[in-house]
Amino acid sequence: MLAQNITELSAQKELKPKIEDVLPCYISGEKLDNALSFISYLRANKMKPTWAGIHNAWKSTYKGKAICYIRLFNDSWKNSSHLRDKYGKHSWVITPYIEENMAIYSETILNEGLQDFIWTNVHHCMRCRVPCHGKNPPHKDVMVLGKEVTGLCHGRPLVWAFDPNKVALDSMKRLLELEQCARDNS
Repeated sequence: MLAQNITELSAQKELKPKIEDVLPCYISGEKLDNALSFISYLRANKMKPTWAGIHNAWKSTYKGKAICYIRLFNDSWKNSSHLRDKYGKHSWVITPYIEENMAIYSETILNEGLQDFIWTNVHHCMRCRVPCHGKNPPHKDVMVLGKEVTGLCHGRPLVWAFDPNKVALDSMKRLLELEQCARDNS
């Protein structure tokens, strides 16, 4: 029963499945290996992913606040006209919640060369209704580690790493470690 229904929202609401049980339904090969490795890393570092209450989404928390989300994409995403172009070619994404404390460790990010990972994976607005999430102006422009980044969505995390490979996951892990340290010291 678990394997048959685990991809349906109604089953996920009832079962609140572990992400490891659902991942093989959407991802295979190297992507699956990378995802499972990342999930193991989260569990080993006090950031256990739990079902987030929405279809194919898991949230990891640290110190009582979200530190990252993981989402799996399915056919319903690919059939939504406003999401198809942005997400149709991807199978999974990690969104870290690092903006609140990033200034604390921005020097470390720059010293370790992690800024390129952040700049490459900035999440631009996905054609939200104007104004974006009820905000005006419709999109936001911000300075991120000394670089102006334009057209950001008001209601989304800064970084979205789509189908991250091993190198991207290493960068993600380091950013999460820095965020954990910032939370530990605040």
